Amino acid sequence: MTKRLFILIMMTAFVLSFSTAVLADAGQAGGVSVFVDDNEIDFDRPLANSGGRILVPVRSIFEQIGYHVEWDSANQAVYINEPGIQVAKANAGAEARIDARAGIHTNDIGIFINNERIYLAEQEPINVDGRILIPVRYVTETLGYDVEWVAETQTVYISDAADECIPMEISFIDVGQGDAIFINYGEYEILIDAGVAAAGKTVVDYIRPYVDGPIELIIATHPDADHVGGLTDVIYAFDVDMILHNGETKDTAAFKNFLKAGSTKENCSFLVAEDTVIVIDDKVSLEIITPVKRYADANNNSIVAILTYGDVSIFLSGDMEAQSEKDLMNRFRKVDILKAAHHASRTSSSAVFMSIVDPDYVVISAGLGNTYKHPHTTALQRYFDAGAVVYGTFLDGTIVLVTDGATYSFDAGTPVTMDDAGDKAA
Repeated sequence: MTKRLFILIMMTAFVLSFSTAVLADAGQAGGVSVFVDDNEIDFDRPLANSGGRILVPVRSIFEQIGYHVEWDSANQAVYINEPGIQVAKANAGAEARIDARAGIHTNDIGIFINNERIYLAEQEPINVDGRILIPVRYVTETLGYDVEWVAETQTVYISDAADECIPMEISFIDVGQGDAIFINYGEYEILIDAGVAAAGKTVVDYIRPYVDGPIELIIATHPDADHVGGLTDVIYAFDVDMILHNGETKDTAAFKNFLKAGSTKENCSFLVAEDTVIVIDDKVSLEIITPVKRYADANNNSIVAILTYGDVSIFLSGDMEAQSEKDLMNRFRKVDILKAAHHASRTSSSAVFMSIVDPDYVVISAGLGNTYKHPHTTALQRYFDAGAVVYGTFLDGTIVLVTDGATYSFDAGTPVTMDDAGDKAA
């Protein structure tokens, strides 16, 4: 859960002060309460209001959020350090004089965060009866906290940005016999495949409420119609920043239409995928893994990817089959969720592969009663042997996985059993 530090204050800006003369000109901010993690801080005197700025003692705030605060009177410096970081004292006065000569704004009182000096342009640190007061907003944001001022309630919310989690939704869209995976993470969207051409409108309608701005990334795993067919409608319907494909061509209408749409899309990079890691932010990344060689079987040429959000990982496998699995085995690792390769065909998800990725859940994208008889009995057996819970779009329709990077849950129905194998009577 997000850690919140509640600071109820009358004004937007915060400052810590040190000068008795300044305080003489400042009024008292009566009735101001300060809460850290729902615990009220007991100040020994009313807070000050100087020119519309609330003055708050630095030690009282930062020791409450776990930082060590030390005042070095000899060097006229305040040190605010994370636990475990030892104070490295500097001659703040000498540094200030050097910086002033260089034209850098300086303060008479040195403020150091994790032993690095910061400068406060809008409000000088001041000393009130031996207590240092500085701009709390600037310092808390420098330490990685978010600050929000709510004027209606005269409340400032300071939250640990490192603990804030944006929910991610991964939708395995029901496109019948095909793949379409939509990843929605805040304002960042990724679409991997979109089923056959007839499924294009279904995908467009599904993702439209979530797309804000352009779709950042579209991946066409390989040229088969049940993967690229619906992408044509998507490309024409939205702005797109980047489209990755595997460089393989196919003499079909589905692929030709996709190629035309992607290669002529304005303000869009249409690129052959290479091995890379796309870093979305400090918590989310997408590792792109491409085949080590060109195979005769187009399924083995699929682009695959591992999506990682914090401690949660999802393997997105296209139609990769056993040969490509074997050749790329050293690139794979344990994941939490596996999107079943090739709609749970017997030719994919080998026993060795499953022993390495060792998923807790498997999601199969396949059409109910499809002519290929997916999912195959042998593939399901390998999933169950790995101890995985299996869901399928052919039973549940669109399946949605939601994660905050620490935990995850599925919006899905009854898990797949061996009775659901399409070839069980064969």
